[in-house]
Amino acid sequence: MKNTDTREVIMISIRLSTKNLQTDYYPFILEPEARHLFLKELASHFAARTDLLDIQQHLDEILLTLDGHQTESYTFALTLPRLISITLDTCNACGKNQQWFRSLSACIAMDAGLSRPIRLFISDTIPPIIQWTGLHADRVSTLTQEMAAGNSPSCLITHALYKRLSPSIQSKYATLYYIRHICCYCAEL
Repeated sequence: MKNTDTREVIMISIRLSTKNLQTDYYPFILEPEARHLFLKELASHFAARTDLLDIQQHLDEILLTLDGHQTESYTFALTLPRLISITLDTCNACGKNQQWFRSLSACIAMDAGLSRPIRLFISDTIPPIIQWTGLHADRVSTLTQEMAAGNSPSCLITHALYKRLSPSIQSKYATLYYIRHICCYCAEL
């Protein structure tokens, strides 16, 4: 059955990476726990929000989908980098208390546009699998993959999101980047 529920969305990719704090190489066997801790902290910030449409985790990447019809979603998306920074600080402090030999860092990319959810229902006991149409998830995922390699700032917004902002907010994002033919602007983390 085809879903025609097209809506404006803000797609956000948060890509986590770890840094070894020791000179010797040790695999970070607690990495799934660190990702879980980050996701748990992040989820607490979204608990009371009504504009969160979807959240998915794929190993080191978290994809968030916000309802772009709500004006405050754009304001919130622009404060998200600071919220991520606070969440990282909390996770790294917890990791230090547990004597982890790694610290977490993140990069963020945001895009906006029209999309619709495509749901796959498997059974009554398993929640549906949701994919979003359009290239928004692919664009933000591509951006954070490049950003994690250290090729750009740690927070970028695409031109599609940029053009939906007021001129006063646009002036804060004056630095232009092209990454894999994606036009984007630097934001603060």
